[in-house]
Amino acid sequence: MPVRPLMGRGSQCREICERVDSPAFRLIYDAGCSLAVNEDPIDTLRTMAPTSITYMSRTRGGSVRASRRNVFKPPITGERFASTPLSEGLVDIPQVIGELDKIGYSGPLLLEYQGEDPLNVLPADVAFLRGLREQSAREDAKGRAPATAAR
Repeated sequence: MPVRPLMGRGSQCREICERVDSPAFRLIYDAGCSLAVNEDPIDTLRTMAPTSITYMSRTRGGSVRASRRNVFKPPITGERFASTPLSEGLVDIPQVIGELDKIGYSGPLLLEYQGEDPLNVLPADVAFLRGLREQSAREDAKGRAPATAAR
């Protein structure tokens, strides 16, 4: 049974998608929500990817830091998280982008930010993601497998 309705471990989400068995029903991968169910974000992506990824999202905890009490409390660990800029959180976003490249994902990346100073953070997040995608494209053009960027 999922942790919360339509939010569970990667395997639970994949199973729901497989049971619905419709190309019109897909899942949103949220790297930060993996932490909420005590899973590694990359393992969750690999589990969900074969049958279900339509968007990669960074919502409420997609790039998070462990601090700021009473901000975002996952149901399993009880640890509290807060949104951060993509380049500063617990989730290794360059590794996530690298994994998306490996599986051939070329769809949209969805950003949702519920932290402080969104008018500055969101443009910086977009620039950060563009930089990662551009680096990956350059490496791919050179004939090498896309590599994740160092933080």
